[in-house]
Amino acid sequence: MKRYLIVLFLFILAIFVGCSSNISGDENLAEETYALNGETNEDTTKGNDQKPVNVEKRTEAGYITINVLETQEEIEKLESFFEDKQWAEDVKVQMATPPEYRFTLNGSIFAVWITPLGDELELIREGEAMFIKLGNQHSSILFKLLTGEVFISE
Repeated sequence: MKRYLIVLFLFILAIFVGCSSNISGDENLAEETYALNGETNEDTTKGNDQKPVNVEKRTEAGYITINVLETQEEIEKLESFFEDKQWAEDVKVQMATPPEYRFTLNGSIFAVWITPLGDELELIREGEAMFIKLGNQHSSILFKLLTGEVFISE
């Protein structure tokens, strides 16, 4: 009887340990899907206490930070860039690959793809069911704001 109690205890312990493991990071990058599902993110950065914007680029090893927008001026330029843009709302978009770039602005997570022709950018606001495809000129402006580099159309 004692042996059964020990086995039962070990079994329950194994279940608790297995269920409480937290897998995070980009280990499963290939398995990630970037589909919008209509859920919304709350804007947690209202007011003047703006957080820096970390711009990350996808690599074979995962995402690495390539630029950080820290000054109020840089962040305001990025915010004003999106003010007059017409986003497609309540759409479900599923991309073939993970985004080339990603960043968080005012609580919204933006995923950025370069189109197959390499001349335009496509963005989604993750969890907000919003999508936009920027023209060549706007793509160049946004790319410069995010990376500090010139957007080269191939």
